[in-house]
Amino acid sequence: MRRRLLLTMVGLTVAAVLVVGVPTIVVADPDTQALVLGLGVAVIVVSVAAALVLSRRLSRPLGELAEAADRLRSGDPRPIGRRYGVAELDQVADGLDSAGRRVTSLLTAERELAVDASHQLRTPLTALSMRLEEMIAAADDPDVVREEGSAALTQAERLADVVTQLLSPARRATAS
Repeated sequence: MRRRLLLTMVGLTVAAVLVVGVPTIVVADPDTQALVLGLGVAVIVVSVAAALVLSRRLSRPLGELAEAADRLRSGDPRPIGRRYGVAELDQVADGLDSAGRRVTSLLTAERELAVDASHQLRTPLTALSMRLEEMIAAADDPDVVREEGSAALTQAERLADVVTQLLSPARRATAS
């Protein structure tokens, strides 16, 4: 982008110098021709220098925004934290920072859900396993099997409730 901007600015300047300078040189006397030619060359040199500075200055923020968008795409939600004083560029930077905060929030919620789910599911699963082991051990006694089966069913229902409660915040987070 910087190169295209530089070439455009230099091209416009050279065209302007030629449009003004060539007719002036053609109609001017020999002493004035040298002056006009020198001024034309000076204008082109100054415009190339200005074009270099401006092209760097204008393309740097776009490069930084592109890098920030690429970071966000790859999962690095660090905010840009920099503004450029150009409304459109600042709006893009705000949007990327906002998206980064949202990604951070979603990742945090996901981690918390995983930790909470792991913790919440261990207890009912352990109780269910113990009840099932008791049923297997008491396979000869139908009363014990019924009692342990009923307790295992209660633990399975508790486990289903825990899963529903754990998934509820995740569903709300993805819906918003």
